Formats: sequence, structure tokens, C-alpha cells
Amino acid sequence: MIQQMQSACGDCNGKGEIVPRGMRCVKCKGQKVLPTTQTLDVNINRGMSNGEKIIFHGEGEQAPGITPGNVVVVLEETKHPDFRREGNHLFVQKKISLKESICGFKFVITHLDDRRFLVASEPGKVYQHGDTKCLPDEGIMDTMSRGNLYVEFEVEFKKPSHFSEEQKRRLRSLLPRVPTLSIDRTDENVQEVQLIEVDIEEERRRFSSHKTKNQYDEDDDQGHGGGGGMQGAQCQTQ
Repeated sequence: MIQQMQSACGDCNGKGEIVPRGMRCVKCKGQKVLPTTQTLDVNINRGMSNGEKIIFHGEGEQAPGITPGNVVVVLEETKHPDFRREGNHLFVQKKISLKESICGFKFVITHLDDRRFLVASEPGKVYQHGDTKCLPDEGIMDTMSRGNLYVEFEVEFKKPSHFSEEQKRRLRSLLPRVPTLSIDRTDENVQEVQLIEVDIEEERRRFSSHKTKNQYDEDDDQGHGGGGGMQGAQCQTQ
């Protein structure tokens, strides 16, 4: 049995060209390329976001007879301990006590460029849990515009065990009374229920999935129903 095989030439390594030993470059040993280290200066423009690419054309690996490739730098944005970025807008969460939400507050925000903002509550205003306030034009600036800085308030509510009986009594005397309901609990139309805690984001995902599933089921039913109706019409015609 005779087997024919092909393999790269051991003298030229499949390049089809041999540089005589006496004519070989002392540095590259006839390989025509040298490994070098090059420093590239990466300029990050203001407003650039996570995932953006900076391309250095023709700075990739080079070889004789081959067009050099590019060096692509992909930006990865690290998470900041205080600020959250959404586009050109910045968000910062601020926890305040129940007393501060009712009686007022003052606090300082240190910006990314070390500027300091003194934030004070509006006189007579009660701040609720989840309120969001804005500092215009204090977000991130790109080549086109500047975003805003939003402050998200989180009111810390103390557990009942945090207060002494005397403090509870004083709070009850200061707060308005809870209105009483005149309702007949023995009425058959009255059912006493109990609220439970839920993860609203998980509930929304479950509702969306259930709605999509029902929509697909309705489309399938309409498809089968349409086919059946056509078949019945043909039978009646015949």
C-alpha cells in the first residue's frame, strides 16, 4: 500500500522562501519580525460608558505579507460605592430617619470631582419613603449635554421594640387617632383578611410570564378554531 501525505517544508516552514544563513538578520534570525513592546495611550473622553470600544487601527500583530489587525480596548465601568449611573444621569441614595423626614434635615453630598453640596429640606415639607429629588445639570457631561443628579430618599422606620412604653405613649398622644370603622363582622358579605409581604419585582415578572403564556394559548385556540370553521363551511357547501 502506498500512502501519499502532505506536510510543511521543514526548511522554510511552509513559507516558500529560504533566507541563506549568511544573509540572515542577526536580530530576527531570518523570521522578518521581532517581538516588541509598545505603549499605547488610551484617551477616555468624558461621558464614555461601559462597553464602549476604543480602536487602534493597524496596531495588532504584524507579519510579512499580512495586513496588521487592530487593538481594541473595551471599557469596563467599575461600580461606585455611592453613585449609580443611568446614561448621563447620576443617582445617590440617602437614608434619613423618621424624625428627619418630618422635622427636617441637612446633609452634604460629595460629588465625583470632590465638590460638596449642602442639601437642606424644604421648610414644612414631609419627605416620604421613595421620594426622589433632583439637582439639575449635576450629572455626567458628554460632548452633547449634561445629565442630572437625583437623590433617592429612604426613610428608616424603627421597630416597635425600639421604643419604650413611655415613648410609645407620647407618640400616640402626638399622632392623630386611627379612625374607627363601624362594621358588622357577622355580616356574610364581610370577610376579614390579612396582608402578606411580597417581592413586587418578582410579582411583575410572574405576571408578565403568565400574560405571555395566555396570549400564546389564545393564538393557538384561534388558529384551531379558524381551521375548524373553514372545514365546516366546506362540508355544508358540498
